[in-house]
Amino acid sequence: MTTEKNNPIIRRSVRLLHAVQELHKQGFHNLACICVMSPSGTDWRIRLHPFQNLYFDEDGFVQSTKMLKHERANHSSAKEGNCYFGWVDAKDLTAKELAERIKERFPELIAASVGENYAFVGWFTHMLGVAERGALPVFSSEFGGLAGGMVFTSVSDLQLPAPPYPVIMSSGKIRFLWAEEPSLKNDWHTAYQPIINALKDSRVPRFPKYPSHSNDLFVHGAYWEGAVYYLHAILGFESETEYIESRASQAERLSVFSTIFDSEGQLDLLDAYFSRVVLKESRSRLNHKAQQFCQQTIERVEATYRLKPCRFPNPYFGGNNPLHLTRLEYFSGST
Repeated sequence: MTTEKNNPIIRRSVRLLHAVQELHKQGFHNLACICVMSPSGTDWRIRLHPFQNLYFDEDGFVQSTKMLKHERANHSSAKEGNCYFGWVDAKDLTAKELAERIKERFPELIAASVGENYAFVGWFTHMLGVAERGALPVFSSEFGGLAGGMVFTSVSDLQLPAPPYPVIMSSGKIRFLWAEEPSLKNDWHTAYQPIINALKDSRVPRFPKYPSHSNDLFVHGAYWEGAVYYLHAILGFESETEYIESRASQAERLSVFSTIFDSEGQLDLLDAYFSRVVLKESRSRLNHKAQQFCQQTIERVEATYRLKPCRFPNPYFGGNNPLHLTRLEYFSGST
């Protein structure tokens, strides 16, 4: 593929990138893309997706999921490069006109792209400046991507910083992505429920990430409420006692839960809260192993934070139920 910036194919490809930027200006920050070359190396290809559907796999390829449904939006620079998405009536459109045509013909894609994403929009603006000089983004070759957080361009010796798509994680045999932190504009008690519910049928699950960047009470309350909801909605627990007995016996049932909610050693705080609850309310019904687990967990948490208090709002310190978490019995009674 020729790379001169005044080449018609380059100009028409850049026009499409400008159309995407126009949509970013209108508030569709999550309108994202996968950019590759054809196997022959002659044609540049771009596929539009919601940002939330994209991630880097272990080999550096950008992959897409079907988490957010939308229309197929694929373009190739083959032939004259201005038959955008196969639309013969789009050849003479300006970038702004093309942006409006994309809105009209890809309504599901546009609806899924609403929201603020300054990290991606900033990357896109930088990438577009490079593309205007004749170097189109190419995220991977046929063998995979680059190391060091970089991607290729259509100019062989020029590279770009990689777009800020999430990178696939692994823990044992589990492959996953960290989910974006949900909005707390509505009830924080239910903020994580859509993320948890999506785990039931996701090919690549997106797990809640511990909000250790924040000291906000509601951010942490929402996270731990999500953990309690996971125990009921995904694992079927109906009481704190049932959970404690499973933890005490190191049940395999809890392996994925531990991967998610003990990513930074934070699960002890929830365990200590549940332990305090069951020792107060159900001690006589606990087997010896569960009682021992409760006592050891509380002692360990108390010792850990005796000299240096916990930095974040949490389920254990600050009262009987400092985050006002929903009881597992309530979830069971409401289903």
